[in-house]
Amino acid sequence: HKRTLADMKTLASGTAYSESTTTAFSHSVKKRQKQVSPAYRAAARSLDAELDSQPGSPGPVESELNAFNSGKALGLVAGAYAEPSSTFHVIIDLIADLLSTR
Repeated sequence: HKRTLADMKTLASGTAYSESTTTAFSHSVKKRQKQVSPAYRAAARSLDAELDSQPGSPGPVESELNAFNSGKALGLVAGAYAEPSSTFHVIIDLIADLLSTR
């Protein structure tokens, strides 16, 4: 199994929904899900910069992030109207597979 980071996010029924340009049911949740991994990468790079790491090459924080699923964090997002992000289904399937082997 790959080591993977996951971050649980929730959306309130506010601007994330009212600023949406589509009426698709889970558009806001998908949009938030896609923001999680780049935010982790940006935070790691920012911390590395504070540690005076060499620009252009991964510092210690980004290197540690890369040890988890090539640096990709899963965004588990639950919307205000009980709509889950697609990564929830990945986790549910993983848990089901693990439980079925017991």
